[in-house]
Amino acid sequence: MPKPTKPGPAAGTPTRSETLLEKTTRAAWDIIDDENAKRDLKTERLREARLARANDPADETAVDETPPIPKTARKKARATSGTS
Repeated sequence: MPKPTKPGPAAGTPTRSETLLEKTTRAAWDIIDDENAKRDLKTERLREARLARANDPADETAVDETPPIPKTARKKARATSGTS
C-alpha cells in the first residue's frame, strides 16, 4: 500500500468544518435557550398574576349578586288614527 501523501487530521484536533458546525450549533442552541427562558419567565409572571387576581377578596365583593332584570316583551306599535 502506498503511504498517504497528505497527513489526515490528528485524533485530538477537529477539522475546520466540524469547528464551524459546532459554532453554528452552539449559537443556535444559545438563541433557543434564551427564547425558552423568556417564555418560561413570562408564563410564570402571568400565572402569578392570574392566581393573585383569583385570590383577591376585593374582586369577590365587586361581583353583583342581584339577578339581571328580565327583558319584557316587545311593545306593540301605536295604532294610528284612522283619518286617511
